[in-house]
Amino acid sequence: MTEMFVKYVEGFSTKILGDASQDIVITDTPKQHGGKGEQFSPTDMLAASLGSCVVTMMGIFAKMKNIPFEGVVAKVSKKIKNPATGMVSEITVSIYYPEELDDAKKAILEKAAKNCPVHHALNESVEQKILFYYGETLQGIPSETANLSSV
Repeated sequence: MTEMFVKYVEGFSTKILGDASQDIVITDTPKQHGGKGEQFSPTDMLAASLGSCVVTMMGIFAKMKNIPFEGVVAKVSKKIKNPATGMVSEITVSIYYPEELDDAKKAILEKAAKNCPVHHALNESVEQKILFYYGETLQGIPSETANLSSV
């Protein structure tokens, strides 16, 4: 079992420490709920987890099936059902695959995307949209993430 440790930090923030990786992630409450809004919120992390999982599963299957996977970027967005509660009602993951692929390869990658564990862990109250754009690159990536290939 994987363990993480979450420490409350003054100002409605948390520090998350991964046991195995020793990585630290900081979350922050949005400004409308009294936080600073300077870091990812917990619901941002939920949405990002789905996007990360989808892309990871696609990458695993791409490698297994010798399908090129360089330059793939996903844009993740979330909708909040009720701002007062912060409940997420919809997460959209738009995947930009820079090359055109034949239908068989598309089917492999799309099946992998829809079989990510996070996708299956979310209940039906969160609508999940996974969209695929082949032969397209994502425009307008914020400058801090413009060179995602170095990550």
